[in-house]
Amino acid sequence: MAAERNELGRFIKTKEDRYCQDCGTVLCRYGKSIRCKACTNTYYNALGLRGMKGKKQSEKQKKIMKEKMSQEINDAPLKVGRDGYMCRYSKGKTFYEHRLIYCAANGLDEIPNGYDIHHINGNIQDNRIENLMMLSKSDHTKIHYLMRRGE
Repeated sequence: MAAERNELGRFIKTKEDRYCQDCGTVLCRYGKSIRCKACTNTYYNALGLRGMKGKKQSEKQKKIMKEKMSQEINDAPLKVGRDGYMCRYSKGKTFYEHRLIYCAANGLDEIPNGYDIHHINGNIQDNRIENLMMLSKSDHTKIHYLMRRGE
């Protein structure tokens, strides 16, 4: 393809027609897509996703993903982390055992923002449910401050 120039002698950016990878229909000349809308929907349906990539997941899909993720976490080996807490590593993420146990025992999906799980007896490797308590971050900080001062 020879570079074209305009009347001022500057190069003109030209884009050739692009075609859908699956059905061969002409796509927008300046987009980045490789499939037309119909083929994109078919592609994501084949992957088990509904509709286009940007749409929200249904409750059923969220439940399935949550079950898959919890199974992967449970299959990960239990280790002692650098900070001394028992944890599991899965897909580059750290999951603290005491948080998982508290959520499972109390029917929570995750610990709410602004809250921590406190080990009542101070032993961070004792993850029995009767030793775990959810506190606001400020209350948790106060308790540990008083513990350090010996009060």
